[in-house]
Amino acid sequence: MMSNDSTGTRFNALIVDDEPAILNILGQVLQDSEFNVTTAQSGEEAIGVIESMEFDVIMTDVRMQGISGFDLVEHVQNVDPSVKTIVMTGYDSYDMIRKALSTGVYDYLSKPLEDHSVISLCATRAAQATRLVRDNHNLLEQLRAS
Repeated sequence: MMSNDSTGTRFNALIVDDEPAILNILGQVLQDSEFNVTTAQSGEEAIGVIESMEFDVIMTDVRMQGISGFDLVEHVQNVDPSVKTIVMTGYDSYDMIRKALSTGVYDYLSKPLEDHSVISLCATRAAQATRLVRDNHNLLEQLRAS
């Protein structure tokens, strides 16, 4: 089995969306790209999962009942700022994109998500960026220790 990074371990992805069909499609696309995939149907469920697992990328819908995707992104940044987040929405507008970028998301995808290669590439780039941040942090810690 091929891995998708230089350390030989698969990336861990969390997909958050209140539409089961979106979770299924994205889950299959990322599993086909060698990701370990976890799904959540709400921001609240995602927060519970984030507390118990480490993820390399989190993909979240923006508009959900309860905790919004932007609120989830803010929570993720407080828990583990190294994790890259990708927001997805069908409500594409300049204001939405500006808000997404100002909240610190790594990338932004517009629904409907039809191009599976773009989804896979976007998630892989985000996961690689997360791993680079973590690797750099670990190397700096090793330097300080020596």
